[in-house]
Amino acid sequence: MPRFTTDPVCPKCGGPSDFVEKNTFTGQEIREYRCESCGHQFAEYGGTALWQVLHDDNIARAEAERLRAKKPWWKFWKK
Repeated sequence: MPRFTTDPVCPKCGGPSDFVEKNTFTGQEIREYRCESCGHQFAEYGGTALWQVLHDDNIARAEAERLRAKKPWWKFWKK
């Protein structure tokens, strides 16, 4: 799993950069930075977001439980 840099530098000019935003809505962790000196924006990709890992694990666990119980999947839904 990739790690984020603690003090990101601008790939364009090498100057210090400020943290702007963190996005995880795509299932990937993306952190955006802006350079203080030249204004260039860039992003670092940190791999799969934690919520996506937990979501996938819950789906796999529910499927395993369904197969263990040998019930059709629609019997697990409550009305």
